[in-house]
Amino acid sequence: MKKDIHRPKKQGDKKIKTVFSILLLTFALTNAVFALQPQQVLIIANSDVNESLQLAQYYCGKRTVPAGNILKIPLGQNLSEEINRPQYNNVLAAAVKKELQENRLPGEIKCLLTLYGVPIKVGSAGPLKNSEQLVLKLSAMLGEKKQRFGSLLYELNHLGRQELIDQNTAQAESYENASRHLDDDIKQALKRIEYVERQDIRKEQYDKLIILLKSFYGPVYAQQRAGQLPQVSFKLSMLEERELREAGLILQAAERQNWDIPKKLDMNFYQAAESAGGLVMVISSLNSDIGRCKGAETAASVDSELSMVLFEDYDLYRWQRNELLDSHLFLPTKTLMVSRLDGPSAQIAAGLVDKSIMAEKKGLSGKAYIDTRGLNIAGQISPYSFEFFDKSLHSLAAMLKRRTSMNVVVENTPALFAPGSCPKTAIYCGWYSLKKYIDAFDFVPGAVGFHIASFEAMDLRDASSSK
Repeated sequence: MKKDIHRPKKQGDKKIKTVFSILLLTFALTNAVFALQPQQVLIIANSDVNESLQLAQYYCGKRTVPAGNILKIPLGQNLSEEINRPQYNNVLAAAVKKELQENRLPGEIKCLLTLYGVPIKVGSAGPLKNSEQLVLKLSAMLGEKKQRFGSLLYELNHLGRQELIDQNTAQAESYENASRHLDDDIKQALKRIEYVERQDIRKEQYDKLIILLKSFYGPVYAQQRAGQLPQVSFKLSMLEERELREAGLILQAAERQNWDIPKKLDMNFYQAAESAGGLVMVISSLNSDIGRCKGAETAASVDSELSMVLFEDYDLYRWQRNELLDSHLFLPTKTLMVSRLDGPSAQIAAGLVDKSIMAEKKGLSGKAYIDTRGLNIAGQISPYSFEFFDKSLHSLAAMLKRRTSMNVVVENTPALFAPGSCPKTAIYCGWYSLKKYIDAFDFVPGAVGFHIASFEAMDLRDASSSK
């Protein structure tokens, strides 16, 4: 018997079609909303350099960006790659902030585009005013914590079966070196304890180990490790649980309210850090705040600083957490996208625009080269470790093989791609050649290259530089 293909439409069918139509409209609107539009780009050019202004006009013509979206800022004629911190604050950042806050609607500009002629690096901020006494106080605390760490590390390295103890362990090793192999030292102590023959002594040794772990990493870590060990019962007392909660509240308030160092001292921040995360956490906090006082690690890239130009005063030491991380794209944000169109000459920079447009019209074709470090990525991997990032490169290679027709070449050893060994490069991602670029790639028009290293593009306008 044939099915009745002309059956009357039910009300449920109509609802399903309506819902499906709404979903299609939603996806269409989503793509329209999240696609960057030409009018959402603000171009930052150096008004003292004619080539910078010409490049801005060229980009506007090719990408249909309104000419009124060129912000011309006097940044000097000498094409300096670095701008000092006061000039960045008072000239470059001030001009961008004024344009966004006074001449644009909130959220109107999504992306800043810095051009040839705009400095690449921001200089150090220098020491905080009147911070000498703070440095002395924090340094004294730091010295005491490091000394205690060394004493406890000695105890750790003498746990377990005595015949297995390494008698060549460094006695006067710096904290920086000792902390790097702390986890390995803990593993070795566990192995030595396993070989203790008497059960009562073995249990006593495990208990000592857990107390040491609490001192190194805090009570939560110690409790987790205790649950993995035989014969060990470790539970926080009610007093310890209360102290841990109070410490957590202090740490949260300090992060949320951006406490300065004097307030941290007044509010017992460093004691809270040790209560929650042990000596490792408090030593890290003290090192960081001493660095802040001295103005260490406050130099930055211009583009990174401009991404936060709408924020009020923020900590210049090292880095800030990106508020876009794990956020919903439709929520408003003060963080801006920043891109750069630059190179050894304005002509080379303009050529990048032409090559991108060519690839958009004809499609990107060529090979993908992925350069891993050949690390062991089997088993459980710690988040944000070298192995974690190496595994992400393998995942990228697998995705490219699955979703594109490109030939994917993976270098899976500590070596790098050799000079001239990567013809027709459409995509490159890899690491690690610190301050020394290896000219292995013949990039096709529209190619995308992403190199993972700490100090790169440091001499962007020097064609002969390998940095």
